[in-house]
Amino acid sequence: MAVIFAPVMIVLLLLTHISQAGVQVQDGELVFPLESVKKMKELLGKEDKPGSSTGRSETQVTYLQLCLNPELPKDLRPVCAKEDAPGIFRRLELAVNDPDLCELCVNAACSGC
Repeated sequence: MAVIFAPVMIVLLLLTHISQAGVQVQDGELVFPLESVKKMKELLGKEDKPGSSTGRSETQVTYLQLCLNPELPKDLRPVCAKEDAPGIFRRLELAVNDPDLCELCVNAACSGC
């Protein structure tokens, strides 16, 4: 009985670990938890000023301001050091435009369902 129980326990522990990893959002080689990307999008929403135009340079400034925000999740902070940080943040934001779709894995940038 103990011989069968040990492998079953190992499988259950592995499944628990995998299920806790949750949905991931990927941009190229970079992979982030969906919850972190949702928080990033929420912070970007706070940065938007009502009635302002969102030109390219204005958008880049908004993404760079995001890096100064202490509420930015720690796993997204390394993006700030990258040369293409505004582009990466923009693509992550687009990936979770409809977070319900991402959680259902309709979006190719999301994995881990």
